Amino acid sequence: MGAQQTAIPGVNGELADKMATMAEKITGEYAEHLLRQARPDNLSGDDGSDLVILDEACGTGIVSARLMAMLSGKSRQKTRSHHE
Repeated sequence: MGAQQTAIPGVNGELADKMATMAEKITGEYAEHLLRQARPDNLSGDDGSDLVILDEACGTGIVSARLMAMLSGKSRQKTRSHHE
């Protein structure tokens, strides 16, 4: 999360940040397990197309971060993000 504070109504900023960090650790482990089963190493983009990762902004972004970390450098270079 870094310096950015998490906004949770009725919860002070420091506690909200701790809660978000804990949630990232918990969901990140499950996300990584599921992503490994999805075999992101097969996403090469060798056909010349971009790889598109859609993050629905339903949390801290830990799933997208774990996915990006799993991709090879070549595949990571072929990604593009959409903020729509």
